Amino acid sequence: MNIAIRCLSNAGLVFKSPQTTLLVDGLFGGREAPDPFNESWPWESMSDTLQHNIITGGTGFDPIDCLLFTHCHTDHYNSGFVGECIRQNKVKHLVLPNDNERGNFSVTLPLCQNYETNVTLMATPLGVKQTISINDMKISYFKTVHLSSRYTNVPHYSFIISVGEKNFYIAGDTDYSAEYHKAILDNLKIDVGFFNILHFNKKAGREFINTINPCKTVMYHLPFLEGNSGYHEIANKTIKRYGSTLPACTILTHELEQIEC
Repeated sequence: MNIAIRCLSNAGLVFKSPQTTLLVDGLFGGREAPDPFNESWPWESMSDTLQHNIITGGTGFDPIDCLLFTHCHTDHYNSGFVGECIRQNKVKHLVLPNDNERGNFSVTLPLCQNYETNVTLMATPLGVKQTISINDMKISYFKTVHLSSRYTNVPHYSFIISVGEKNFYIAGDTDYSAEYHKAILDNLKIDVGFFNILHFNKKAGREFINTINPCKTVMYHLPFLEGNSGYHEIANKTIKRYGSTLPACTILTHELEQIEC
């Protein structure tokens, strides 16, 4: 079964199969009110044109069947943009952690009811995997722990997206806890795994990647904005140094870059 995967910006991804368009962490930036995640990040924006196309259902985004979010930090999620996308693009499904503190659900959930968007608020304990089906895609979600002790209280989920015989793992900002991943994956073959730069930079992160053992890896969640090329230099040096110990890696460097799968 054919599937196309493109990087939107930062940790944003779009999966397109013959029947389904799925966005992962694809509407983000700005500041929620109140905003408990009030640091300045270089990757909190995408181009105005791309954001407009996503929200309004422009070319390649008409319609969006599902908006899926690993967590509700503002470099992954923005309730205002999500609400506008539901209103203008008639999104059929919204899947995100049950985190009203950061998710600002008073904005989003009434719109979902008005526009008949099905909402899944993920709220499972560690070690439990649940699966939902949307057309020809299966989305398995399971709770993981956010990197950094500062954010361990932030509800965070990782995903396995399955289309036909192909399986794609999305780490988000998960920590390096390989043990509960072993039980969740249960020897499942992962064709492509998406990991952020810290997973590649840290020894524990590389061990974590090799535990999952995807056929290919993608380094994502890199800033694309002008002036942040230093991150790309670090990414290239990381792969040059450690790439021989890991599955083959593609580094994403620009909006709408396509991932070979």
